[in-house]
Amino acid sequence: AANREQQEFTNERFSEIEARLTAVEERWRKDHLSLEKDIVKESKDIRERMVKVQQQTDLDHASRTQREEGLAKQLQEMSDLYEQTWKTERDEREIALQSLQERLDQQSLTRTEQVSTYTDELQTELNALRSELKVEEDERKVKDDEIVAALNRYIEQFQKSLAIL
Repeated sequence: AANREQQEFTNERFSEIEARLTAVEERWRKDHLSLEKDIVKESKDIRERMVKVQQQTDLDHASRTQREEGLAKQLQEMSDLYEQTWKTERDEREIALQSLQERLDQQSLTRTEQVSTYTDELQTELNALRSELKVEEDERKVKDDEIVAALNRYIEQFQKSLAIL
């Protein structure tokens, strides 16, 4: 009965550790998928914003070109002023576009580092759980061996007692 209780306790302990290990692995999978989805979504959003900025730049360029042609006929000075304004705004947009690209690259790098760090942490935790499981198995084996040795001594003593009778 004591051996059965010990075996049931050991089985329950193994089941608990396996459940914890399964839960950690499942959490890692979900978090990993979630991070990947977040990265993809954020990249898509930034790309869409970049396309919108580019489209707006293209629309602005077309509009300015049309106005410049009409004004060039009337006043050359006004044309020069608009050309300078357009160039400045274009440079600012290119700087903004470059800034967005750098931000996208930095965020992608950061996400990659975060995923790597998180994966390393989960791997460390899994290794720790495996180590704990090994220690638990070793302790149980030692205790089981002690119980078997005690039972053997008891049986031997019992046989000696019976032999005396």
